[in-house]
Amino acid sequence: MTILKQVLGNTEIEESAFVTMTACNKGGSSMLDTSFGSEETQVVLPESGWTKVRTYFRDAFSEFFGTMILILFGDGVVAQVILSKGAKGDYQSISWGWGIGVMLGVYVSGISGAHINPAVTFANCVFRKFPWRKFPVYAIAQVLGAMCGAAIVYGNYRSAIDQFEGGAHIRTVPGYSPTATAGIFCTYPAEFMTRTGQFFSEFIASSILMFTIFALKDDGNLGAGPLTPLALFFVIFGIGACFGWETGYAINLARDFGPRLVSYMIGYGPEVWRAGNYYFWIPMVAPFIGCTFGGWMYDMFLYTGTDSPVNTPFAGLQRLILPVEKKSKSIDSQSQRATAAYTYLIRLLAVAWQLSLGYMDWTGITFWVLFIRPEIRSEGYHYEARFISCKTNSTDKRLKMAPYKTEEESTRPTYETKTDFVENYVLCPVGKPLTKEYRVFFNINDKLLSPWHDLALYAGDGREPVVHMVVEVPRWWNAKMEIAKDEYLNPLRQDLQDGRLKYVPNIFPHKGYPFNYGMLPQTYQDPNVDDPLTQLPGDGNPLAVCELGGAMPRPAQVKRVKVLGSLAVINENKTDWKIFVVDMENPEADKLSDIRDVESLMPGYLDTIKEWFRVYKLAEGKKENVLGADGELQNQKYTLSLIERCHNSWEAVKAGPGMQTRISLPDIAPQEHDAVNVLPRAPENRDVCRDIDPIAAEKSHFLSQNWPSMAACRGGALNV
Repeated sequence: MTILKQVLGNTEIEESAFVTMTACNKGGSSMLDTSFGSEETQVVLPESGWTKVRTYFRDAFSEFFGTMILILFGDGVVAQVILSKGAKGDYQSISWGWGIGVMLGVYVSGISGAHINPAVTFANCVFRKFPWRKFPVYAIAQVLGAMCGAAIVYGNYRSAIDQFEGGAHIRTVPGYSPTATAGIFCTYPAEFMTRTGQFFSEFIASSILMFTIFALKDDGNLGAGPLTPLALFFVIFGIGACFGWETGYAINLARDFGPRLVSYMIGYGPEVWRAGNYYFWIPMVAPFIGCTFGGWMYDMFLYTGTDSPVNTPFAGLQRLILPVEKKSKSIDSQSQRATAAYTYLIRLLAVAWQLSLGYMDWTGITFWVLFIRPEIRSEGYHYEARFISCKTNSTDKRLKMAPYKTEEESTRPTYETKTDFVENYVLCPVGKPLTKEYRVFFNINDKLLSPWHDLALYAGDGREPVVHMVVEVPRWWNAKMEIAKDEYLNPLRQDLQDGRLKYVPNIFPHKGYPFNYGMLPQTYQDPNVDDPLTQLPGDGNPLAVCELGGAMPRPAQVKRVKVLGSLAVINENKTDWKIFVVDMENPEADKLSDIRDVESLMPGYLDTIKEWFRVYKLAEGKKENVLGADGELQNQKYTLSLIERCHNSWEAVKAGPGMQTRISLPDIAPQEHDAVNVLPRAPENRDVCRDIDPIAAEKSHFLSQNWPSMAACRGGALNV
């Protein structure tokens, strides 16, 4: 573990992720013993200015270094082959080198999605809802990374280039000299290639690249999962070995333009732009068109995910008739304009497809292309596609056409009114609390029910966005209780970590959660689908709920709560949404209709919650969490659509004949859940857990910025 040293006053303190602080000592005992007890305190290091910069530009840094690694290995192997005149490698060595460069670059830049290619980023924006606002940031970072990699290669091989060219100041370009070395840094076409041939060569290679990338990332296909970098190694090697000779297979604007610019600046002159009949623009344009075409081909014929604009009625082009939908105020107008632009491009492609299949005649084509515009959506002229999972042994999904409601109707949630569970349920505890065997089952009329699957999501009367919440951890509690999603009937239990009971950490000045924590029934954050806002998969759990009221509930209590807003938390590269609600019994509930109302009623509360979610993992020795959308809170309207989406995911997983995620849903009617017969099958308290840390729940973790006097402390350990 790396040990940092920080000088505080005249005291030098060794620090890692946490450090044990010392308190000012009088008479051999801590001044704070009477207030806090006698336990060792762990202190989180203050957040430096660089940490904030790194957090803000982390994706850009990731793409920068990933592309730099790509160029280091790619240009490096070309330099070795050319300058050694084939003694240290041949053309296949170049293919191997570029393949290794891509593989390692993907490993380095996994944080940002490992695009390392502006055309790949563009295709993800078009087909995978990657945020358009990130495209220029990624592209600039990729070009700068490529320039840096090329400069390093030049610095390493400069003496060899001087000897090969015949002088320190001689720099030539292919086509102008037999000893040209400019090809080390960027691509130049074979002399026999025509302009059309140049473009087509880059186009076909880029199409293959994007087609295979989408296949490797598609869990609905075989998918490569964690082996994706290795698979991409073989993809790049194959493209180079089979399609690279004619143009050098740039297939990447950053890979070609960045090093070309560096070669221009280090003395190769304007010939780098003129060579090959001004070939330089081909690797700048063709990869974008090729990757877009390759992505479209994969989505049109193979991909079934609903995040693609290519899966809708009329042989499947969603943007054909549902171009732009503003789901929340967090989506900026620039993104909408960009979305509209590629929407109409895809619409034109759809026209040709519809005509070839005979779904449209020329009258219909004219109607869809010229008259169905985004603003007409409010008049209900288009249709929505709903994929219904068939409850059979088949994995096929059938498309059900339904008239699309008007915009006002489509944004108005429909709430169920099932409330008997809330009024009549009783709890059936089994085992001893604070043990591994402890479970709490839900019982109604002597029938056991699952709080995840049998409790209705919506609980309102149709006038307000009211849902059911199952309380797992009340405010200020430490025992980390949760619904056991992998057990029969999903009872409440205490979570385990490394085989020991888990406790919610105390982050000073909080004790446990600063809110009532729980889950929404009949929701599921699908780990096989990327969230449209964070571009990361769900965590495989129900939606988490933070109830902001003041009343202290009991674990397993079911509450009727009003939805206010939400916050995306990135936990170990997975999306973990937190839904903010208020108890309908709270006297302040009428004053809260949206998340924006919380600040006026409880100033600073939401900022405190965001800070808590960001740092609480530090107490477990893990990294800080990242807040999605830069910590922006989503409003009620967006949150309701999020809840509906996760409810639909739950429906799909529940009904699917082959579930990829372990969930407990007995395929029997609720009246068959006989408490008399089921409870004996529940875990018995045969052996009380012996490895409980008796003081784990009482530890307090002090953030150093909240403990300003620590710099002056001397002497014994601070125990709290």
